Amino acid sequence: MQQSVHEALNVGMCIPTMQQSVHEALNALKTQVVVRPDQLMLLPVHARATRTGEFLLRSTERQPTSSLLSAASLYHEAVRALVAFVT
Repeated sequence: MQQSVHEALNVGMCIPTMQQSVHEALNALKTQVVVRPDQLMLLPVHARATRTGEFLLRSTERQPTSSLLSAASLYHEAVRALVAFVT
């Protein structure tokens, strides 16, 4: 009986610590994670993805010299940008 009382006291003492840990984790999520409907991203990853996306959009706005050459170079630029983002 005495052991179960000690266990109950220990569990009771752990609850505020667990609540504090959960509260800290939620604060970290709110301040460091960008929430989108289909994804969760850490802010540095979101910033890098945004820069990569903006680079790809800018590269598509260039005037093509020939459509085949433009398509090939755009493809290679996109692959390089995605490889840089993933690695």
